[in-house]
Amino acid sequence: MTSLAPDFPEDLYRRLFLDTPNAALVCDADGRILAVNQAFEALFGAAAAAVAGTRLGDLLRPVGEIVRDGACLPADEADLTGEALWAVDDGEPVAVQVLSFPVGTAAGRPLGCCIYRDISTRRLAEDQLQATEHKYHSFFENAVEGIFRTTPGGRYLDVNRTLARIYGFATVAEMVAHFRDIKSQLYVDPGRRDDFVRELAARDEVHNFESAIRKKDGSVIWISENARVVRNAQGAPVWYEGTVVDITDRKRAEQELEIQRAYFSQLFANSPQAITLIDNQRTIVDVNKGFEALFGYQLAELRGCGMREFLVPDDLRTECENLRMAILAGRSVQRETLRRHRDGRNIPVSMIGFPVHIQGDMAGIIYIYQDISERKAFEAQITHQAFHDALTGLPNRSLLADRLDRALSRSRRRGDAQSAVLMIDLDKFKGVNDTLGHQAGDQLLVEVAKRLVACVRSMDTVARLGGDEFAVILEECKSKREVLAVVERIGVSLGRPFSLNGATVTPEASIGVVCVPGPTPRPRRSSGTRISPCTGPRSRGGPSCCSITRCIRRSSKPSPWSRNCARPWPDGSCCCTTSPSSRSTPGRSKALKPWCAGTTPTGASSRRPGSSPWPRRRA
Repeated sequence: MTSLAPDFPEDLYRRLFLDTPNAALVCDADGRILAVNQAFEALFGAAAAAVAGTRLGDLLRPVGEIVRDGACLPADEADLTGEALWAVDDGEPVAVQVLSFPVGTAAGRPLGCCIYRDISTRRLAEDQLQATEHKYHSFFENAVEGIFRTTPGGRYLDVNRTLARIYGFATVAEMVAHFRDIKSQLYVDPGRRDDFVRELAARDEVHNFESAIRKKDGSVIWISENARVVRNAQGAPVWYEGTVVDITDRKRAEQELEIQRAYFSQLFANSPQAITLIDNQRTIVDVNKGFEALFGYQLAELRGCGMREFLVPDDLRTECENLRMAILAGRSVQRETLRRHRDGRNIPVSMIGFPVHIQGDMAGIIYIYQDISERKAFEAQITHQAFHDALTGLPNRSLLADRLDRALSRSRRRGDAQSAVLMIDLDKFKGVNDTLGHQAGDQLLVEVAKRLVACVRSMDTVARLGGDEFAVILEECKSKREVLAVVERIGVSLGRPFSLNGATVTPEASIGVVCVPGPTPRPRRSSGTRISPCTGPRSRGGPSCCSITRCIRRSSKPSPWSRNCARPWPDGSCCCTTSPSSRSTPGRSKALKPWCAGTTPTGASSRRPGSSPWPRRRA
């Protein structure tokens, strides 16, 4: 027995029993409680006087199992030392750790001491920790993302079932055992592991680290990793932990989208057609090289500006706005129109416009322009050839008929407007072809056409009907005197000699005039306006240059021209013959001498004997 110091208090053990913070009691060999301390009363809620003499087994009983050295024992075992829930009668169980030991004898009987240490706080913390661990384990195992811990050297310490499934393994153990070197076995490009470690060393974490990896069966998939470094107290990395997501489907979609973008980008950039993208505020977003080549503008000077300011002619602003509104309504439009070049000229283009929708919302408009200048020029050429004489360039019979219809329509609308039609037939033209050749005849026809055009106004029409036949439409004539002045001017012009292949030729013609002083029936219903050659005098063997003027009259008053009429027409108009190509003095221009140039009222020729109507060659 250990000796005590002389000054050791005799009541030390008593005070130790009573003042210890742990609940304590003393019982005899029969288990009867001899004494309890204040901590016991506070812990179990039982007063010392009430429990004295009570058997310990009747007062306290364990609830559930007793934990001793980590093992759970039945509560009915004799030795009740260990951790358990103890309760007094029907009181609340208290988690305590029980320690019992002998303390000596009294009256020859052994005594024992039981100490009850309250472990409720520790049990609560342990329960919370266990619940937390259970939650973590459930999250770890059931997460939809792969979770891992790896060593800095490249081996897996732990993975969840999702990551094993992503990599093609049946179990976690199989996957952990399979990978001995992540760098060479997992990544398609081993350098990606080095990049992964390098980024972790620099920032202690990585986000959205995308790599191609090989599964167990060798197939390649894409993953995205998020990870961080776990360091020890010295700051050295202990392991890497993070998550893995399979992004193979997204990568395939991105690749397909990239291919579509490449197709569109190349189509947009390399298309020979001019393409421009306009946003909802009419602002130019982008143009291709074809646009720059067609209109002469560069993207840098167009981007952010309105298209109408640069391309749309002023007189087509309304059309442009109408087309834009139709496109914004969801329709595609196609139109042939004009757009302005940088140098100010208008370019005929074929335009296609259609809306651009992004996620169901209108995002802008795409316009595609194709230069149709050549086609338009060719169409104009075809149209010109269809309605003009190929040799002289004058309107042909078809265009003449159309313009005659329009002239007569204007005459009907305007009662004061007067029109006239001159039918011109070259005399003895066949002799030119026979003596000088057809090429010379063509040159003569071209010269006659030029002289006829020079004799009339720009609003009048000079046409070639075919062969040596011409026609002239005179519009808005104030009087018949003005018509006769034009006839005389034509005669004088045609009477000028013309040098042709070394020979001097003086063109001569017969001219028929139809005057329309007011509203008349359509030309197809009027016998006096029928387009036909003036062949009457030539059929009678008349002169090589003469004129027949026919005036359509509605009144029965005699015309001032009728005094020179050779014969009346059945409908009351008159037929007068003059010679506008004769050499008349100015005084005779107002009243042309009838049957001049060698004709008589009976049609007999007064040409000198021996004279010839054929052109003479120069010596």
